[in-house]
Amino acid sequence: MGVYDIMINTMKHIILLLTVGWLICGCSEEQITSTHPDDWLNPGSDNSHIAKIQGAGIGGCQACHGGVEKNDYFGGSSGVSCYQCHEGGPSGHPAWSIWMTDTTNIQFHGTEAGTVSNSYCSSCHSSDKAVGSTGHLCVNCHPMAAKKISLQCIQKPLSGG
Repeated sequence: MGVYDIMINTMKHIILLLTVGWLICGCSEEQITSTHPDDWLNPGSDNSHIAKIQGAGIGGCQACHGGVEKNDYFGGSSGVSCYQCHEGGPSGHPAWSIWMTDTTNIQFHGTEAGTVSNSYCSSCHSSDKAVGSTGHLCVNCHPMAAKKISLQCIQKPLSGG
């Protein structure tokens, strides 16, 4: 057996080993497990992410869905970001350009606030830190109209039932 034959046999063994390794690794299915309940994405559920954030705040999400910076919810170790479903990210609101600046858009925060009850907004925007306040209140930007805004919000029924 010559050097050429030895090289051919060696190459055959290497190709065989690579093929077997590829088949073993390439054909296995990665099991993705979730730490969340099945109805996590169902907005009407008591177990939805919306209900949990309204109850306990968003801070607990950051360990898997965020980075080391405060308010970084760009996916973290889970690779799942708030921005994948919510243009406004962890706020759950529309994109900033619509929510805060486009007064002609139906999703502008002023228009939206006029269609829901005060309790709907205050589930995240309450001055009571115990209910998960974001710290963003009407009076932060509208100090002179605080009383008027509050009364308007309270007088509106909650839309959608």
